[in-house]
Amino acid sequence: KMQKAIAPSIEKLCLRWRSGDVGPGAQKFAGTVFEDLVKTGEMSAPCGEIVQARPFVFPPLPEHKQGSDANFIVSGKAPESASNGAAGAQKEQAQRDRTMSAASELLVADQEFSTMPECVRSHCEAISASVIIEGQRARQVGNRISANLADLLQVVVKGSGV
Repeated sequence: KMQKAIAPSIEKLCLRWRSGDVGPGAQKFAGTVFEDLVKTGEMSAPCGEIVQARPFVFPPLPEHKQGSDANFIVSGKAPESASNGAAGAQKEQAQRDRTMSAASELLVADQEFSTMPECVRSHCEAISASVIIEGQRARQVGNRISANLADLLQVVVKGSGV
């Protein structure tokens, strides 16, 4: 039912493409679609000769307001608003780095963790940083973040068999 409902629109679009107005690729594709639909009996073959297709040329771009994001993008430059986002991303990365460093220092200072294999320590450091960052994003208080971290580190240490 759906195909029958959209058949007139498909035929109209294929006839436009077959005319060669939108380039030789679209004209060739329209011919293939018509062939398939004629073979299945869903559409009758179009009348008339196939005209040589003109190469498709994109219409000229409209003028953009000087200094707008669109103007920067068209000229191949990053818009000024993107640089503000980049600064925010750099701040966020710096915060992540500080958190990773703090988590690493916390675990290195503990004598029990320092005796564990390197792979377990690095895994615990990654978990610590992740829990702290996600806790900060969720605006959790320090006690809640510490409790979550302690629970997860206990699971890792028990699971490591050390």
